Amino acid sequence: MDKLKVLLVSILFAGAFSSIASSNDERGCERVYNSDAKINCIKLNKVNRKLNRVLRYLERGEVDYSGNIIRREFTCKARIHGNRYFEGYGRNAEEAQENFYQNCSKAYSKYTCGRSGVQCEYKEVERSTHFACEIYHLSGQNVFKGVGRTKNEALTQTINLCLNTWKEKTCFQRIKQCYEY
Repeated sequence: MDKLKVLLVSILFAGAFSSIASSNDERGCERVYNSDAKINCIKLNKVNRKLNRVLRYLERGEVDYSGNIIRREFTCKARIHGNRYFEGYGRNAEEAQENFYQNCSKAYSKYTCGRSGVQCEYKEVERSTHFACEIYHLSGQNVFKGVGRTKNEALTQTINLCLNTWKEKTCFQRIKQCYEY
């Protein structure tokens, strides 16, 4: 059943991405001399090109195999100073890792951030999902809370709220968590 859904989604998107014939469509068909066979060869090349485009679209994480509109949220985290985890967020692993190092270096030394073992993972979430991040006070109360369409957006909003009261280093050190809202 899943293969049927993938095929239907592929056909649907293949129709949406239709374009005129190009020289790429004729590639590999030069040695076919029968006119009907050559036409079929060109048509197969077009379909193959369209399906490859759809597969790239699926791999970017904008549509899952059942046709639901989704996005991928990557989280890179590492243990800093004992049991505390520090996280970075992004649309792909590279962006999340860069965000981790950028934020970590604002709170701790680059030596501390660089020698920690960073692990990245992703979660597929629906396009309409929102996230919240919290920064806590030493008393354990949640003082600042920001909301955004992505974890990175929510964290940025929370940090901006915190910067009105505390220094940047303090804000980054006291990030409690980011979660689906």
